[in-house]
Amino acid sequence: GTVNFNNKGVLAYLEDSKFVSHLGNISPTQNTMIYLKNSTAQMDGAGTKVDMTVADGYTGAYVEGNSSLTGVKTINLGRNSNGIFLQNANFDSTGITEIVGTQDNAKGILGIDSSLTNKTKISLSGDNSIGIYSNADSTKTVVNEGNLVLSGKKTLGVFLKGSQSFENKADISIADSSDAQNPTIGVYTSETSPITLTSGNIEVGVKSIGVYSTTNSPVNMTGGNLHVKDEGMGIYKQDGSVSVAGNIVVDSHTATTPNTEPVGVYAVNGASVNDGANVTVGEKSYGFILNNDDPSKVNTYTNTAGTSVTLGSDSTYLYSGGRAQITNNKDIATGGNVDRVIGFYIKGNNTGGGNFVNNGLLDFSNGKGNIGVYAPGSTAV
Repeated sequence: GTVNFNNKGVLAYLEDSKFVSHLGNISPTQNTMIYLKNSTAQMDGAGTKVDMTVADGYTGAYVEGNSSLTGVKTINLGRNSNGIFLQNANFDSTGITEIVGTQDNAKGILGIDSSLTNKTKISLSGDNSIGIYSNADSTKTVVNEGNLVLSGKKTLGVFLKGSQSFENKADISIADSSDAQNPTIGVYTSETSPITLTSGNIEVGVKSIGVYSTTNSPVNMTGGNLHVKDEGMGIYKQDGSVSVAGNIVVDSHTATTPNTEPVGVYAVNGASVNDGANVTVGEKSYGFILNNDDPSKVNTYTNTAGTSVTLGSDSTYLYSGGRAQITNNKDIATGGNVDRVIGFYIKGNNTGGGNFVNNGLLDFSNGKGNIGVYAPGSTAV
């Protein structure tokens, strides 16, 4: 059956309790459907997982303390609604199969001062929506093990507001964005959350961004795959450090709009980049871009010997503008029928020049018009 609410009803208010529902699917109510404080709620007591539909502007479940919610197949989000609201909680979402939002301004899981292990698939297509929102201090952790499927203008898969740590172990699929100024973003932080990408596939659509971090906190990709489509950006890092391993693939650039080439990692104004990835860069695209318009800061880049690099025609492995220290330890060679490739383009500007040190073997003799190192206004050794 289906539970229907009248007069802003609540299914259950639980404190230090255990609740087993035999009632079937839960229809919308103009209230929070269920409250859990140090309690458990099993929604499939009748033997079948249930659907919960959240009304516009309301919350599916409020969770506090050590509580669990199981037996849920799908939470369907309304406009401006929250699927799960966590407050001072330690929550594992194993018992929820999927959260779906097709309306604008929806949030899948919203956590305040809470630790979260998400094992739920979250699919969002409305504008300005958020899959996982967390605002907590450094004692809290957020671990994502559920696939995130994202589209919609300015939609975020994960929004980290505080200083909690974040680890991703699942696939993140980010659709094409219609407007590069209002992109869909996989993981976003403007505060001090360290971000670790340990496994999974991150697919970045046209004009979209995989990870966006603007503070002095690290972004570490220790494994998995990062695939960036045309006009997209894999990782944007301002200040702090970014370290990449695993595999990075940047598609060829075919769009005709100026300055829209896709890039694996874009680092600015004092960022430190450690490249230990296997990198493939398509035609007319970039592996790494470092830009610096702050004369008081220096961008740094170093890489790891033994990892592979594959470059398409007219591509650039690394471009650096402004003050920077660039060290190459990789052996990089062009393949057959690949022309006009630049390995390292180190350009000075009004903040100063770059300093490039090469410890690897650069062989760009195959193909026409290829350049290993080009360093106008900078030094190269």
